[in-house]
Parts: sequence; structure tokens; C-alpha cells
Amino acid sequence: MRRFVEHSVSYCKAVAKEAELRERGCTLDIESYTKLRREFCSVQFCADLFEYGHGLDLPNAVYDNNVFRQMYWAGVDMIYLSNVS
Repeated sequence: MRRFVEHSVSYCKAVAKEAELRERGCTLDIESYTKLRREFCSVQFCADLFEYGHGLDLPNAVYDNNVFRQMYWAGVDMIYLSNVS
């Protein structure tokens, strides 16, 4: 549940940042866009809800594992890239 709360806060901040950038007409470089888009696409806290809904609680050792993180971010990227409007 801790990750869900952290990701929810992060999501709200990223949505506000994206709205600010859009309002100012700013275009980010690909690295900055990827970082921000990962935050405001809501996939992270959806994954947290999936974990919670299935009665899972991934230990930090798993969640912080480099191989797991690469797979995690690949999944997040695949979802947000398919929903770019």
C-alpha cells in the first residue's frame, strides 16, 4: 500500500507539471518526456492496485531488483506509448 500512496502523490505532481508545460507550450527532450510520462500515465499505481487486488505484497528486494525494474519500466513504457494522444 505504501507504494500505491507514493505513486499516487507522484502521479498528481506529474499531472500538474504536464499541465504547466502544456500551458506554456514547452516541448521536452525525449529523456525528460519519458521520465514525466512514466509518472503521469497512471500505470504505476494501477500496477500497485493489481498487486493489492491479488493479495500480493512484493518485497522491496524484488521490487528494487535491477532485472525486475527493467521489466517493470518496459511494461510501463509499452502501455504509455500505446496511449499517446
